[in-house]
Amino acid sequence: MIKGIGAIKKKTEEAIANASKNRIFQIRLRDGEQALLRFLTEPDSVISAEFHTVKEITPRGEWRVKRYCSQDSSCKYCAEGSTTGELIFLWTYCHYILHKQQNPRLDTDPDAPKWKRVKVGEQIYFQEEVNAPRIFRTGPGKGYTYKTTLINYANEYGTYLDRDYKWIREGAQKENTAYTLMPKDPKPMTEEIKKIIKTLPDLAKVVSGEIISFDQVRGEETEEVEELDEDNVVEVKEEGKSSSKPLKHGEEPTAEEESDEDLF
Repeated sequence: MIKGIGAIKKKTEEAIANASKNRIFQIRLRDGEQALLRFLTEPDSVISAEFHTVKEITPRGEWRVKRYCSQDSSCKYCAEGSTTGELIFLWTYCHYILHKQQNPRLDTDPDAPKWKRVKVGEQIYFQEEVNAPRIFRTGPGKGYTYKTTLINYANEYGTYLDRDYKWIREGAQKENTAYTLMPKDPKPMTEEIKKIIKTLPDLAKVVSGEIISFDQVRGEETEEVEELDEDNVVEVKEEGKSSSKPLKHGEEPTAEEESDEDLF
């Protein structure tokens, strides 16, 4: 039940924003899938932020969703005693994703794109052409594996922008899932991608939930919204100052409690 014209107005704006074709999406992989991507965020601009994992009821059932933590007295999840875990964010340009099966949308939509069948080694994949900016999100990993990998590549190359990377997932359940980030040979960035970098929204505002759509960076004033779509990176924006912070070049992992959520 929604009470009050103000609340009705907000819900309507949420629905419009969520239906936008210019929503900001993150890269999501299933077991055995891989993505070819180019990072668009330099090491000194990587964002590390705290998130709560909470159960919420949506039109599609009950989901465990991530909710941004402002890390101050305004956070209702902290007030409820919910703990937090670290998530790390970068902008990327996703070239493509290799799936183990054909586009499932073809079962219900004959106009859905048919993915190209490709062979990588001895494995057959179906290649979804993305060719668009996406959010790369990961937990620190068990033993800070993923966090340390990002730090090591920053130390080794001094930048993330000089080459493509493969991001590979193996495992279907949280307990047995592992990701691998593989650097490719150095390759100049295309002029098209250089132009895209200049148009990207502030990563910290995307992480905190202030921005959920590319339309919002076109000089329009929009209210903060909540996105329950499991494929959208945006989480609840709590009032108060953002606690998002850059993962500094050369910074070593701390001995903080390891997050149990490493999946996208």
